[in-house]
Amino acid sequence: PSTTTTRACHGFERPLFRQRFFSQTLPDVLAALAATGASSAPRSVSRRAAYLSAVVHLARHAPASASFQFGERTLPLLPEAAATLAAKGSPFADKDALAAAVVLVASFFADPRGGKALEMHADAHAGAMLQALCALAGAAGEENEHDSGILASMEVRETALEALVAATSLPFSAVYPHRRVVAAAATAALDDPKRRVRRAAARCREVWLALDAKS
Repeated sequence: PSTTTTRACHGFERPLFRQRFFSQTLPDVLAALAATGASSAPRSVSRRAAYLSAVVHLARHAPASASFQFGERTLPLLPEAAATLAAKGSPFADKDALAAAVVLVASFFADPRGGKALEMHADAHAGAMLQALCALAGAAGEENEHDSGILASMEVRETALEALVAATSLPFSAVYPHRRVVAAAATAALDDPKRRVRRAAARCREVWLALDAKS
């Protein structure tokens, strides 16, 4: 909830304001993002990073139902957006937005309302989503003496591991090829300096090793 649009500040939010703003603004951002294409020119790369950051910031302040409504268009962008927000030294690095992006990915795995988008993109984008989560789960960030180049707080690492557990709900054909990569990432996270992360890593490793055993 906003701390400024309150009665004490003589302001208020109309019902569904956030949802309306999200649904009206996101298509324009996605159109601009599509226009950047796959160019490697520095200016295009910078603009693409800005648009990806904008997508996450819009989604993090919108109701979950609105995010799921546009899930078919935003879900494939989340792995790239997370990498953009996690890159140390980038002008778009943002711990809070990164945490929101990881939570959004996890919500698509856990919430039935995100099922349609997942079904459409599972086979094509499951690898990218799982790799992004693995990178975040294993990045001890500023708390580690070894700089991984990725900005990931304890909450982000823990949530990434929880999202990897939830990802096992995807179709078997989509997750099975990545079972060893995820299990290796979870094993590496067992050395995380934070107990909460280590506990989440143990659970993640157990679930993905069980998936491997099913074969």
